[in-house]
Amino acid sequence: MDSYKTFLTENSVEFTEKRSLFISLAAPVKTQDEAAGILNSIRKQHRDANHNCYAYRLIDVNNNFAITQKYSDDGEPGGTAGMPIYNVIKTNELYNCIVIVTRYFGGIQLGAGGLVRAYSTAAAMAVNQAKLYTVQKLLILNIIVDYNMAEKLLRKLELAGFTARNITHLAQVSFDIPSIDSRAGELRTIITQTTNGTAVITNTGYVWT
Repeated sequence: MDSYKTFLTENSVEFTEKRSLFISLAAPVKTQDEAAGILNSIRKQHRDANHNCYAYRLIDVNNNFAITQKYSDDGEPGGTAGMPIYNVIKTNELYNCIVIVTRYFGGIQLGAGGLVRAYSTAAAMAVNQAKLYTVQKLLILNIIVDYNMAEKLLRKLELAGFTARNITHLAQVSFDIPSIDSRAGELRTIITQTTNGTAVITNTGYVWT
């Protein structure tokens, strides 16, 4: 796994079904503590609501991509809220996120099927309107090059779609270049050819960003 999708920022939408108001929030989270914090905040904000149902799905890229998932019906009939919300997250292949659907009961019973449809709709609306972000696994190469070649190399890398980070000017010019694995060979070739093999290239490992 070299990438995954999550929410860029929080997004909230609402809709009404047979006088019941459903307010859904989609938010990025990285840990269970973060998820609990957002959930507690929503519970305080909507303390007079009948239900605050939720689901979250976390992935630990540093632990064999272990997945942690949790969902809750929060008093709704079993399987009518939390699981439908989670299924929306899973269907959209999202990780490190939480979706909370708050319900203010409008006086008309929806029945089990109606609840599943309502919570699914609420979750899907929040997900579909949210801005998504792809987190990628990037290889970081540190480059050290002489001053007389640095400007030319940086320009060629920029034209090829690579972005230099952490540029420092000491005895030589040093900077980091992130790259997906599939372009690492191309990156090394550009550096080597542009500097006639004089640049020092060091693999510093991977980051998820």
